[in-house]
Amino acid sequence: MAKNAAWREPDCSKKTCPRGTSHNRLPPYVTKRVYAHAVNAECSDRGTCDGDSGECLCLPGYTGAACQYSYCSEAATANGVCQSNLNFALDATYGRMAAAGVTNIESKTSVDVSTTSIETDAEFMTPLLVQYSDAWDSGLMFGMKCDDGHRGPLCNILECPSGADPLGFEGSTAGRDCSGRGICDTTSGTCVCFDDFTGTDCSQISATM
Repeated sequence: MAKNAAWREPDCSKKTCPRGTSHNRLPPYVTKRVYAHAVNAECSDRGTCDGDSGECLCLPGYTGAACQYSYCSEAATANGVCQSNLNFALDATYGRMAAAGVTNIESKTSVDVSTTSIETDAEFMTPLLVQYSDAWDSGLMFGMKCDDGHRGPLCNILECPSGADPLGFEGSTAGRDCSGRGICDTTSGTCVCFDDFTGTDCSQISATM
């Protein structure tokens, strides 16, 4: 007998639907050290089963035969691409490789990317190789990778130029817009500098101009 019957109801008149990993339930008898999600969940607990067609009717924001994927659409923007968390991890690996001067992820002759780290400060080392392959949602969560100069869930927010804080505090390296000395107008991508600061990225002190 199949693990999951193809039909249900006392008269076997309704079809069952595809199954996947649950997005909101833990396994039975879960312990504090178990971080997996329940498996074999009809429509991945992100939709309802249409017993007439045997197809899942997914909740908004989810797609796939078993509603197993979070949904994003490249049709919603011209400023990015939709990709999975696996690809985001790969992008992070390539970015760290570039920072470390490694050109080939498969190369073992000079640098082993699986063991090499790059130092970000005096006490923390960042590994070169970024993976997201063992989590319950690996390959299931999708999001937009925005083109340069754009951000936001739909990549429809314009970024502003940013540089070093002219007073030596937190600027672009700390993720601050407009060098930390202005407000970013995300509709135009231009900085509105605070008093006494100027430049397209607000990185200059007006009194020194």
